[in-house]
Amino acid sequence: MSKPVIKHKVVFGDSLSDRGLLGLEELLAFGGGLTGQSPRWRFANGFGWVDLVASFGMAEFTVNEFKAQRKELLAQLDELKKEEQTRQVMRSQVDTIRQIVAQVDDNDLSELFTKFREAFNLDNPKQILYNGYRYLRTYAIGGATAAVWGLELDEVVEEPAEDISRLLLANLKQQRKQLFADDRRYGVTRKEKEETLVVDLSGANDLITVNDKPTKEIADKAIKARIENLRDLIDKGYRTFVLINLPDFSLTPRFQNFSKEERDNAHEVTEYFNAKLAEEVGQLKAEYRDDYFFDVFDINEIFIDAYKHPEKYGFDPELLTQYFTESEELEKAKDNQEYQAKKITPDTGYISLNLYFMTQLPETAVEFKNSYIFCNNEGTRQLYFIDSKGASKEVSIDELATFERELDKIRTASLTKDKVRLTTQQIKELITDNGGHVPPLKGYHLFWNGVHPSAYVQAIMGAKFDEKYGKIFEYRSPTVKIDYSDSEQYQQFLEYKKRLNVISDRPVADEKAWEMFEQYQKGIGSEIHKYKHHKTPPIPKPVLNSLNAIQEHAKGLANQFFNKGLGKEKAKLLNSFLAEVNAITQNDSTIPEKLNAIKARLNNFSEEENDIINKHQNPKLDNFFKEDTWATSSFSLLNNLNKTIDDCLQKPKYKGSFSVETDISKHEELSATIQKIDQPY
Repeated sequence: MSKPVIKHKVVFGDSLSDRGLLGLEELLAFGGGLTGQSPRWRFANGFGWVDLVASFGMAEFTVNEFKAQRKELLAQLDELKKEEQTRQVMRSQVDTIRQIVAQVDDNDLSELFTKFREAFNLDNPKQILYNGYRYLRTYAIGGATAAVWGLELDEVVEEPAEDISRLLLANLKQQRKQLFADDRRYGVTRKEKEETLVVDLSGANDLITVNDKPTKEIADKAIKARIENLRDLIDKGYRTFVLINLPDFSLTPRFQNFSKEERDNAHEVTEYFNAKLAEEVGQLKAEYRDDYFFDVFDINEIFIDAYKHPEKYGFDPELLTQYFTESEELEKAKDNQEYQAKKITPDTGYISLNLYFMTQLPETAVEFKNSYIFCNNEGTRQLYFIDSKGASKEVSIDELATFERELDKIRTASLTKDKVRLTTQQIKELITDNGGHVPPLKGYHLFWNGVHPSAYVQAIMGAKFDEKYGKIFEYRSPTVKIDYSDSEQYQQFLEYKKRLNVISDRPVADEKAWEMFEQYQKGIGSEIHKYKHHKTPPIPKPVLNSLNAIQEHAKGLANQFFNKGLGKEKAKLLNSFLAEVNAITQNDSTIPEKLNAIKARLNNFSEEENDIINKHQNPKLDNFFKEDTWATSSFSLLNNLNKTIDDCLQKPKYKGSFSVETDISKHEELSATIQKIDQPY
């Protein structure tokens, strides 16, 4: 069974998923504790889990796109080689190009990283675009609730501040309303909705912000709102959903400062909430068809594991009841100009240390603080530890031969040879158990503030989310409308498109053909003849084939690796021509009238347009072919269309009942143009 295809994401929720929306409102940002604490307006000391999940997905299909484009280009070169097999010189040129393309390694991390970084940025808190296409839309905002909490008389809370929160803070209903408004504004299609993953993480503020204390009744109301949100989205065409449960609030610093009774209640209500949510999602799975997807992502399990086993993730056990916004690290980060320029406030914990290889200890070792230096000078070997102030101290090693042997293994596997990064376990085995030195390691904060996890916890959340759903879904770029990854399926599509164009009175666009092909595979609208248009007489098949060839050529030009500027310029011109031809084919005139109208357009290219059509893709070939003896592919295809139309007009079924005026001057002009341009790329 094939994986569900995901090209878009939508995120609902509160501060745990807020990518900076609350920061757009200065007063709310101040009230939410963001001002002066989070330079990127996330409720963490860095990027959030949503940013990471988006980046993971985009990284995956950046690599896939790169491989697919390379594969397609190599296939095109193979085809070109077959077509030009009688021209030995051209075959040599194709082989040269092929060798260059083949050198583009799928594992070229530098090239891939450049493409990845150029494709998007994370600055817009409302959405993430990938190469200009909608990829992720976020409606999550700090303080939002799942349910709608007004000032009902039977629900008035004891604290006035909580009443005010009910009026100021958003909820799922408002977020959903904004999504539907954006859908209308952007013209989001049903197809796009079917390929959208909707994620919701809400309900925390219902329990701990707008009410006096967490209760099961409040949990029920919040869960009901989350399920109603899904049903409304289903009615609008969305069908893939992941609901995230809540972390155990009793473990947060805020509740650790409360009474045991309050902590126990928070724990009990969280457990109830998560169990009830899983039950409701289970009922949705049973109610809806197989082409809908529902799941609960268990962040509580991740959160509890990190809390109970902090060393496993690099967190400091002594900081479990403390948080980053009240730490010295944050104040130091505020004074660090480099950090401020990058808009970051990193936690300066360290659970692994560098070990540098030198011949002698440097006079000033401040730049190597909190690290080891191993000196080997003509057989004299000594390990040093550089403390946080830059002072050096000799470190004793009992079994030096064992130490060097194991260190060489680590160095061999390292990308850098002048230093290696030692993990906590490696430090213990190589140094502490082999001499007794214990370095002052320090873990990270688990919490950013009293209730929000730090950026490092969010990084774990993002990685775990991607690990689970990366196996379930097939992430594809929103820019890719046709799937080239399955060669067998793609060949089936080409056959389908071929049959589609045979019975259609005009060329069917690739994206439309692919949409119909997917429906055909699912058994929807499998009667291909339904696409046939009956309002106008059909264009002769040979002419359609010529137009299809031009269309495919334009597509190849637009997506080519080399000489992109000229390729896009030619593609734009050819697509403009095809659009005009398409308009001609849809009018009510006779076939000969349509064919002559197309010929007239062929004869009407401006001098500037002719220059574009005749320009070579590779200027070196101009120097190689000193005389104009070969035509460009663009010109050859247009010329072939012209000849095909002439052949059709000579057939008896298109003669007799009407006369066709021939503009001799235009024919002579076209003929002269044909003779003038004669160089392929």
